Amino acid sequence: MSSKPYIDLSKEASCDRIYRGHSNYSDEAAWYASHMSQRYPDTNWQEYTSILSNVPGHHYDIKVKHMIQWGRSDARIIEDAFQVQLPDSVHEFYQRVTEAVFFWRKTYHFLCPTDVVLWEREIRHLTECEHLPNHFITFCRTDGDYLGFRFNPRQKTWTIFYYTADEFLEDIQSPANDESHVCEKIDDLLQLLMQQDGLIEVNDQCYMERLPVKP
Repeated sequence: MSSKPYIDLSKEASCDRIYRGHSNYSDEAAWYASHMSQRYPDTNWQEYTSILSNVPGHHYDIKVKHMIQWGRSDARIIEDAFQVQLPDSVHEFYQRVTEAVFFWRKTYHFLCPTDVVLWEREIRHLTECEHLPNHFITFCRTDGDYLGFRFNPRQKTWTIFYYTADEFLEDIQSPANDESHVCEKIDDLLQLLMQQDGLIEVNDQCYMERLPVKP
């Protein structure tokens, strides 16, 4: 395993955030609170999101906090399902976090290993891509777009790749995309999202505005 210190998510996880917008962000937050409550009932996830104000037809203000289920999970579940060997950084992340929903200007749902397998198998079945090699595995959903582990068979390396819902697996795994990636490790991805408040690119289209938290 890597000797590089893990990114510290504890301070990030303790912070309240307030956003203003008119998108379906609040509906997503409510859905995730319900999802996490059903899956991990020992925590009151409903307290992690609340509407502060609402101007019908204009905007609303919402306060949110990251929903992180701490604890060890096992990335070998993914490896065994798809007969791959993921980098140490993936194992290191899942040894600290079982599942997480990060609320920045966009939401990011980091799936638990079991759901990574279920999601990938379902998508491959629905798109009739079971025959393709397992060189791409989705692990995160965000606002209708996705992040996945992408394998470069020529360089024998894994990177993190961002794709939209209208892209095809054949294209994502194409050698034409071998040099296209967001970053190499999950911790690098988290650092980027923390710095850019949930935007992969600073000019990404986003419907939520960050507001200061009043003391």
